[in-house]
Amino acid sequence: MSALKDFTGRAARFAGLHLAYEVWRFIIAEVMATTDADPVVVDTFLAFAAGIGMVPIRKEKPRGTLVSVLGPSLCAVQDLAFGGSAELEVIDEVRRLGTGLPRGTFEIFGVVGLSAPCGIAWHGDEDQQRIAAWFKASYLGQG
Repeated sequence: MSALKDFTGRAARFAGLHLAYEVWRFIIAEVMATTDADPVVVDTFLAFAAGIGMVPIRKEKPRGTLVSVLGPSLCAVQDLAFGGSAELEVIDEVRRLGTGLPRGTFEIFGVVGLSAPCGIAWHGDEDQQRIAAWFKASYLGQG
C-alpha cells in the first residue's frame, strides 16, 4: 500500500482489504493501511470486515500477512518440483501427512491458480524467475 498511496492523490483515505480464497472457510480479512491513513478510514475497513463475518487483521505488509506466512513454504515446494526432487503428488502427500493439513501446496495452487505464485516468483531473485518460467512453460502454457 505504501508504494501506491502517493499515486492515489488521497493517501489519507487509501487502504486495502485482502480476502483469502474460499472466504466462507478462511475468514481472515487483512486491512492494509499506511501510517498516512486516517484512523477513521482504517476503522471503517475494520468494521466492514467484521460486519461481513470476517476476522479483521490490521497490518501493512507487502503481499499481506497470510501470503507472508505461506510464502516460504510455497517457494520451497516450487524449488522441489523445479529441481526434480519430487513429483507434485509426492510433495502434496508429504505436506498433508507430515503436517496434518488438509491440502498440499499444489492442491492449494489448484484453488488460487498458478498465475498468482508465478507472478510473485517473476518478481523474485533469479532462481525464482527460473522457477516461474518453468511453471509457465510446463503448466500455464499448456492451456
